[in-house]
Amino acid sequence: MKKRRKGSSSKFFYLLCAVIGGSIGLYLMKSQIFSMLNSTYNSTIKIANLRINQLDITGASPKVSEMIRHRLHINSNTSMLDVSVDEVYNKVISISWIKEAIIKKQLPNVLQIHITETTPIAIYQQDGRSVLIDKDGKFLEEVQTKYNQLPLVSGLNAPGQVAAILDIIQNYPNVYAHLEALTYVRERRWDLIVSGNKVNLPEKQETVALDTLERLIQSGKLNEISGGQIDLRFAGQIIMNGTKIRNIPGI
Repeated sequence: MKKRRKGSSSKFFYLLCAVIGGSIGLYLMKSQIFSMLNSTYNSTIKIANLRINQLDITGASPKVSEMIRHRLHINSNTSMLDVSVDEVYNKVISISWIKEAIIKKQLPNVLQIHITETTPIAIYQQDGRSVLIDKDGKFLEEVQTKYNQLPLVSGLNAPGQVAAILDIIQNYPNVYAHLEALTYVRERRWDLIVSGNKVNLPEKQETVALDTLERLIQSGKLNEISGGQIDLRFAGQIIMNGTKIRNIPGI
């Protein structure tokens, strides 16, 4: 009788272990691949569902709203994941007509933009250009014609100073209603064009001069000298076309 070799049983054992190990490894590999594919599938679905399908802009006029859309270049293929709130804010706030902006993501598909527009108060004229300015002196937009009956402004550094004098003039309804233009003279005082007349205001105590001008308009005297000059720089004096005027009713 032949004796069984010890080596045969060992080889069989090792082969069996290899088959079992390989089967387990293959199973684990398939599980890993399935898990990765499943994760990729879920991520793809999630990303697909995060496409921006609504750009919600509030607080903006149609003109400014269109400016925002043009500046952002966001469409239905833009993923919410690719949009930075800070980046959108910087692009929106760079539009001259926008004073403040709030940007929010409303998942999954809406980008909200709430803005506060600035308001033009005058038209600044310099070197042949006419530019809308707001109360901070910020240049908004170049214009070719009169805009919403806003007064014209000229003079060095006038954009940064005109809001203050307009705030004062608004307390005098007749002056404000007939105001056509303002010139900042030597960065010290203002000349006005009111009903076609040039009015010299003093460097200080503008309110005293404006009170006199308001009463002049009420008296009808201003209409008599259209195209003339009224000097109100000196307290207690009204000089029209170089002549001191006295005895005006109500003055």
